[in-house]
Order: sequence, then structure tokens, then C-alpha cells
Amino acid sequence: MGNGWGGVERCQNIPQLANMFRIYAARVVLFKKTFQSLVADCPYHPVP
Repeated sequence: MGNGWGGVERCQNIPQLANMFRIYAARVVLFKKTFQSLVADCPYHPVP
């Protein structure tokens, strides 16, 4: 039962928000790894 300010809905959305951040973080890591492998294979990329 809500109190008119959406207190119950806010508490129910916290686990959904945490789940969304986990999914977003996994996508960022996947994108970063893919992008790094493409940059490493560039022929004009200087080798230290």
C-alpha cells in the first residue's frame, strides 16, 4: 500500500535498478574488450 508519494513503488524498483546496472556494466566491458582488440590490430598502431 502506498503513501501517496510512491514510497512502495520506489522500494520495489531498487532491485530492478541494481539489475539494470549489472546488465549495463556487462555490456560496457564487452564493448571495451571488442574495441581494444580492433585497435590493437590496426596496421598503423605504433608498437612500443
